[in-house]
Amino acid sequence: MLKTIVLICHLNNPSQCMELHDTRGLHKTFNDCAKRAYQLQQDLPKYLPHMRAIDFKCVEGKEGKEI
Repeated sequence: MLKTIVLICHLNNPSQCMELHDTRGLHKTFNDCAKRAYQLQQDLPKYLPHMRAIDFKCVEGKEGKEI
């Protein structure tokens, strides 16, 4: 099971970055995880307009609900 993590950085200060951890749950496949990362990237400007998604990763996770 995979957890989606997206790296986001400040538009005015690209060295100021943080990880955005998906709280929706774990994914069965890398493809599902990547799709969720894309969704988070698309929604990011609504919630954090001063940030942008730079990259993502899918890591093994044990907590959360299965999607």
